[in-house]
Amino acid sequence: MASLDQEFSTFSIDDLSIIYESSGNQKILNIKGLLDQLEITENIISPVITGSMLMTDTFNVGKLLRTGSCFLKIKLSKTGNNDFVYEKILRIYKQEKRKAQSPNSESYVIYFCSEELILSEQSRVSRGYKDTFSNIAKNILTSFLSIEEENIIISETNGIRNIVIPSLTPLNALFWCAARAVNNKNIPDVLFFENKNGFNFISLSDLFLQDSVSINFSTKNVAEGEDQKSELFGAKTSQITKQFNLIESIKKGSYSGSIFGFDLITRTFFKQEIKSEYYDKASRLNQKPIVPSVSNRKGTFANEAYDSKRTVLVTDSQFFNSNYAKQKIPDAKLHSPEFSYGHRSSIMSFLNTKKMKLMLPGNFNLTIGMILDLKYPKRGKIKEDDSLDPSFSGKHMILAVRHVIRPTQHDTILEIASDSDIDSDDGV
Repeated sequence: MASLDQEFSTFSIDDLSIIYESSGNQKILNIKGLLDQLEITENIISPVITGSMLMTDTFNVGKLLRTGSCFLKIKLSKTGNNDFVYEKILRIYKQEKRKAQSPNSESYVIYFCSEELILSEQSRVSRGYKDTFSNIAKNILTSFLSIEEENIIISETNGIRNIVIPSLTPLNALFWCAARAVNNKNIPDVLFFENKNGFNFISLSDLFLQDSVSINFSTKNVAEGEDQKSELFGAKTSQITKQFNLIESIKKGSYSGSIFGFDLITRTFFKQEIKSEYYDKASRLNQKPIVPSVSNRKGTFANEAYDSKRTVLVTDSQFFNSNYAKQKIPDAKLHSPEFSYGHRSSIMSFLNTKKMKLMLPGNFNLTIGMILDLKYPKRGKIKEDDSLDPSFSGKHMILAVRHVIRPTQHDTILEIASDSDIDSDDGV
């Protein structure tokens, strides 16, 4: 067993080098021997992959980093296993925390990101579209960021939209579109992020339909003939970082709330009541919704308390209720902020109701947006046929991944969350 553990915890730094220009020629400098710690981070709320590297420099590599023209080439793999490979070229954008170690060496941290972040900061999207948000997103990714279609994953969205993107950077424009889009079932749950597989403009509903990867929380003896890769999916440590909080959920408008809008074109005020109906209609990770089933002392249920959260928005959605709009542009629907903001906020807040951090053996195949199936053990009184804790067992989605790589160790740290519980008895 010890040899097996060693095999699957061993990894290889196949390439770690700086790509730079010198006298008009591209050159490569190998810096594997300078590595102290490398971190690569994916986050569901970040448009690109980022990371940092702590290094002890004995070759004056820092002189190459002064102009911001360097790239970091990374290729990491599990030793002798082509199924677990991580390969990226990323842009170095910052150097800091420089500290002299000896007369001939110094340590510092370099920070890197996907090249698309630099490109995005150097351009703007300021144009009108009359199309679906999925097609608009694809156009921004390919035309403004020059991303190959094979590196783009897009969910089809519903409705032709007549919009003007107001001079935003391409990545911010994609966030802007995701916040306003609805999936093919008219549910506002679209996200935009980069992960190991590419750039994703995708709905939660589609992510939830993926096959799940099982995670175990105990030492597992691998029987002869069993898939030994399962050793990579055993949690070394776990920490519950967030649990159900009724007051916080009420304040966030998870269950219900009100939108107070002012239409700039028709100059009218209106009120729209929002309830968690789209959370009920949307796909969930598990069977049991996390909504209070009892009313307060006045007989009001959580999804009927519309004064829980009040939001004021400026909109032009009422214009499309006019006869003029219906006659002139019958096939177009302008974004309705009160719809997507209210219902999207509710759906996303449910996904942030309970969270956990896991540390696993280094695994390059784990990426944000993946679905994990946890077999979280119950503490205290345990029946032989009921050994799982229903509050954290079940399906969870990966929100963030951090690979921590040192010369002799690789750990993968996950932040995961779920919007629901597994179906179980409420008793102990």
